[in-house]
Amino acid sequence: MDPVWNEFRSDPRFIELIEKSFAPGKKDRMVSIKTDTKEELLINLNELLYIEAQENYSRVVWTEGDEVKEKLLRVTLKNIENQVVDDNIVRCHRSFIINTKVGFTILGNSNGYHLRSSLFSDTIPISRSLGKEIVDKIKA
Repeated sequence: MDPVWNEFRSDPRFIELIEKSFAPGKKDRMVSIKTDTKEELLINLNELLYIEAQENYSRVVWTEGDEVKEKLLRVTLKNIENQVVDDNIVRCHRSFIINTKVGFTILGNSNGYHLRSSLFSDTIPISRSLGKEIVDKIKA
Protein backbone atom coordinates (compact mmCIF):
# COMPACT_ATOMS: atom_id res chain seq x y z
CA MET A 1 0.00 0.00 0.00
CA ASP A 2 1.09 3.56 -0.68
CA PRO A 3 2.91 5.12 2.33
CA VAL A 4 1.48 8.57 1.58
CA TRP A 5 -2.07 7.18 1.67
CA ASN A 6 -1.33 5.36 4.94
CA GLU A 7 -0.13 8.59 6.53
CA PHE A 8 -3.06 10.58 5.12
CA ARG A 9 -5.78 8.20 6.27
CA SER A 10 -4.32 7.97 9.79
CA ASP A 11 -4.31 11.78 10.18
CA PRO A 12 -6.88 12.77 12.88
CA ARG A 13 -8.11 15.69 10.75
CA PHE A 14 -8.93 13.33 7.89
CA ILE A 15 -10.73 10.94 10.23
CA GLU A 16 -12.74 13.81 11.77
CA LEU A 17 -13.71 15.08 8.31
CA ILE A 18 -14.89 11.63 7.23
CA GLU A 19 -16.87 11.15 10.45
CA LYS A 20 -18.55 14.55 10.05
CA SER A 21 -19.33 13.89 6.40
CA PHE A 22 -21.05 10.59 7.07
CA ALA A 23 -22.62 11.36 10.44
CA PRO A 24 -26.15 9.94 10.66
CA GLY A 25 -28.94 12.47 10.35
CA LYS A 26 -26.74 15.18 8.89
CA LYS A 27 -27.33 15.77 5.24
CA ASP A 28 -25.19 18.49 3.76
CA ARG A 29 -26.75 20.17 0.80
CA MET A 30 -24.38 22.40 -1.07
CA VAL A 31 -25.77 25.11 -3.29
CA SER A 32 -24.00 27.49 -5.62
CA ILE A 33 -25.14 31.11 -5.67
CA LYS A 34 -24.21 32.78 -8.95
CA THR A 35 -23.97 36.56 -9.15
CA ASP A 36 -24.46 39.12 -11.89
CA THR A 37 -20.67 39.53 -12.05
CA LYS A 38 -20.07 35.80 -12.73
CA GLU A 39 -18.88 35.32 -9.15
CA GLU A 40 -19.99 32.14 -7.42
CA LEU A 41 -20.45 31.31 -3.73
CA LEU A 42 -20.65 27.64 -2.76
CA ILE A 43 -22.47 27.28 0.54
CA ASN A 44 -23.86 24.48 2.69
CA LEU A 45 -27.58 25.14 3.24
CA ASN A 46 -27.34 23.70 6.77
CA GLU A 47 -24.90 26.50 7.62
CA LEU A 48 -26.84 29.34 5.98
CA LEU A 49 -28.29 31.76 8.56
CA TYR A 50 -29.94 34.46 6.44
CA ILE A 51 -29.64 36.62 3.35
CA GLU A 52 -30.36 40.34 3.44
CA ALA A 53 -31.13 42.52 0.42
CA GLN A 54 -29.15 45.74 0.12
CA GLU A 55 -30.36 47.39 -3.10
CA ASN A 56 -28.78 45.42 -6.00
CA TYR A 57 -26.59 43.48 -3.58
CA SER A 58 -27.31 40.70 -1.13
CA ARG A 59 -25.47 40.04 2.12
CA VAL A 60 -25.18 36.29 2.68
CA VAL A 61 -24.53 35.26 6.31
CA TRP A 62 -23.54 31.71 7.26
CA THR A 63 -21.58 29.75 9.84
CA GLU A 64 -18.32 27.99 9.23
CA GLY A 65 -17.46 25.96 12.31
CA ASP A 66 -17.95 28.32 15.26
CA GLU A 67 -17.38 31.41 13.15
CA VAL A 68 -20.06 33.55 11.47
CA LYS A 69 -19.06 34.64 7.97
CA GLU A 70 -20.69 37.05 5.57
CA LYS A 71 -20.20 38.07 1.98
CA LEU A 72 -21.72 40.84 -0.09
CA LEU A 73 -22.72 39.63 -3.56
CA ARG A 74 -23.98 41.57 -6.55
CA VAL A 75 -27.21 39.66 -7.02
CA THR A 76 -30.81 40.45 -6.15
CA LEU A 77 -32.70 38.63 -3.43
CA LYS A 78 -35.23 37.44 -6.03
CA ASN A 79 -32.43 35.88 -8.08
CA ILE A 80 -31.07 34.07 -5.00
CA GLU A 81 -34.57 32.93 -4.10
CA ASN A 82 -34.83 31.28 -7.53
CA GLN A 83 -31.40 29.62 -7.18
CA VAL A 84 -31.82 28.30 -3.63
CA VAL A 85 -34.84 26.01 -3.61
CA ASP A 86 -35.30 24.32 -0.23
CA ASP A 87 -38.25 23.92 2.15
CA ASN A 88 -36.27 25.39 5.07
CA ILE A 89 -35.04 28.46 3.17
CA VAL A 90 -37.92 30.95 3.03
CA ARG A 91 -38.51 34.61 2.39
CA CYS A 92 -39.83 36.23 5.57
CA HIS A 93 -39.72 39.87 4.49
CA ARG A 94 -39.13 41.83 1.30
CA SER A 95 -35.48 42.23 2.37
CA PHE A 96 -34.75 38.89 4.06
CA ILE A 97 -34.51 35.18 3.35
CA ILE A 98 -33.96 32.95 6.39
CA ASN A 99 -33.08 29.37 7.20
CA THR A 100 -35.94 28.19 9.45
CA LYS A 101 -33.70 25.53 11.03
CA VAL A 102 -31.55 28.18 12.75
CA GLY A 103 -32.40 28.48 16.46
CA PHE A 104 -34.40 31.70 16.21
CA THR A 105 -36.14 33.43 19.09
CA ILE A 106 -39.44 34.96 17.99
CA LEU A 107 -40.15 38.44 19.37
CA GLY A 108 -43.25 40.59 19.05
CA ASN A 109 -46.84 39.76 18.20
CA SER A 110 -49.08 39.54 15.14
CA ASN A 111 -48.66 43.30 14.63
CA GLY A 112 -44.96 42.79 14.03
CA TYR A 113 -42.74 39.77 14.57
CA HIS A 114 -38.94 39.87 14.66
CA LEU A 115 -36.35 37.12 14.82
CA ARG A 116 -33.21 36.98 16.93
CA SER A 117 -30.47 34.39 17.29
CA SER A 118 -27.53 33.98 19.64
CA LEU A 119 -25.35 33.39 16.56
CA PHE A 120 -25.55 36.99 15.31
CA SER A 121 -26.51 40.45 16.56
CA ASP A 122 -28.94 41.48 13.81
CA THR A 123 -32.71 41.47 14.27
CA ILE A 124 -34.67 40.11 11.31
CA PRO A 125 -38.17 41.49 10.63
CA ILE A 126 -41.05 39.32 9.47
CA SER A 127 -43.64 40.90 7.20
CA ARG A 128 -47.11 41.04 8.72
CA SER A 129 -48.64 39.16 5.81
CA LEU A 130 -46.27 36.20 6.37
CA GLY A 131 -46.15 36.36 10.18
CA LYS A 132 -48.23 33.33 11.13
CA GLU A 133 -46.82 31.13 8.34
CA ILE A 134 -43.18 31.91 9.24
CA VAL A 135 -43.74 31.53 13.00
CA ASP A 136 -45.41 28.13 12.44
CA LYS A 137 -42.56 27.00 10.19
CA ILE A 138 -39.91 28.03 12.75
CA LYS A 139 -41.75 26.33 15.61
CA ALA A 140 -42.19 23.09 13.59
